[in-house]
Amino acid sequence: MDGLSQRRHSVLVDEVLHCILFLGHINKPQYTPEDILDHKLNEYKGRYPKPFNCYTTHLPKRAPISCVLEMTDEDWDKVKKGAVGRRLDEAHHELVTTGKSKFLEDLKSMCGYLYICCKTGQDSSHTFIFRFFCSCIHVAY
Repeated sequence: MDGLSQRRHSVLVDEVLHCILFLGHINKPQYTPEDILDHKLNEYKGRYPKPFNCYTTHLPKRAPISCVLEMTDEDWDKVKKGAVGRRLDEAHHELVTTGKSKFLEDLKSMCGYLYICCKTGQDSSHTFIFRFFCSCIHVAY
C-alpha cells in the first residue's frame, strides 16, 4: 500500500472506529471499548488513538456504512481475501441458510397486508412498489 492509500485507510478506520465506539457509549446498556474490542483493544489504541480520545466528546461525522461505501475495489479485494472476508462469507451463508424460510414467510405476510390495503383503496406509491416486489417474490417462492 502506498503512502496515500495508507493515510486514506487510516482515516477510514479512524472514522468507523469512532462511530462504533460512540454508538456503544450512547447505547443502553452501554458498551465500552473493552466490550467491543476485547483482546484487540491495546492494538487498536496504539494504531488508531484518535477515536479513543474523542468518542465521548465528539459526534461522528457520518455513519460507519458511509465509510465502508467509500472503500475502493482495491480495498474490498484486500478485505475479501483476508480473515474478515472469510468471516463475512461465513456469516452471510449462516444468515441465508438459517433465516431464509422466516424471511420468505415474513415477505408473504407483508405482501398479503399490502394486497388488502390496495383492495380497500388505501393505495399509495409505497404499496405499488411492494405489490410489484411481492409479485416477483410469489413467482419465485
